[in-house]
Amino acid sequence: MTDENEQAAQDAAAKNAHDAAAAASARMSMTPADERRPAASDDPDRRRAEEGAREIPSVIPQPVSPPIRSESKSPQAGTQVPTQGETWVETIKTVAYALLIALIIRTFFFQPFNIPSGSMENTLLIGDYLFVEKFAYGYSRYSFPFGLPPFPGRILGSQPHRGDVVVFKYPPDPSTDYIKRVIGLPGDHLASKGNTIYVNGTALKENWPHNEPLGQAIGKVTVPKGRYFMMGDNHSDSCDSRMWVTVPRSDIIGKAFVRIWPLSRIGFL
Repeated sequence: MTDENEQAAQDAAAKNAHDAAAAASARMSMTPADERRPAASDDPDRRRAEEGAREIPSVIPQPVSPPIRSESKSPQAGTQVPTQGETWVETIKTVAYALLIALIIRTFFFQPFNIPSGSMENTLLIGDYLFVEKFAYGYSRYSFPFGLPPFPGRILGSQPHRGDVVVFKYPPDPSTDYIKRVIGLPGDHLASKGNTIYVNGTALKENWPHNEPLGQAIGKVTVPKGRYFMMGDNHSDSCDSRMWVTVPRSDIIGKAFVRIWPLSRIGFL
């Protein structure tokens, strides 16, 4: 009887152990796969992969475009648009300033002239344009428009030299401008013989273009103080100091120094 009880107890224990093992196996089959994997701390490769994933930002930043500025051609607020009347005023002011500058240049520095006759051939031809240097011999009443302001003599500047080409007022008619070459200076004694001009008893060397024959002879002339004896380079076709009186220094406008037209004849005189 005792042996039968012991055998029954062993069978019951074996059955309980078998049931416990079956239950444990069932629970393992129901556990998710992730729960059965080893922890990340136990798997070095997985740990390195997870650390690399954390270093890569999940959102890639997009480039920021600069703001687009709209350029408007319409006047800004507070900007005053000039009216037609104001535009005309500005135009008139601009023209007035230009005329004033031109007047100053013409009065004090350079004045243009053109050649109307052949008395200065071949130095200057009919139709040539040139500039006269106003400040070369200083300023007189004729340096200013209309001979104003009227004052005697001449101020500033130097004396003309023999051989200079000068523009001056025609002595019989000061309203007319003449251009000739200075032959006699104040105090000179002039005379001519044939085609030769004598200055203080010495033959004048005309080192400039001139045409012969001399034409009208030069009598014995003494140039007065402050006056000049003028002649044209085209001796036989020039109305000059041989026909009328010498020229006062105060009547000289300036020195012709450069020919500007025609283009083929541009050059200094």
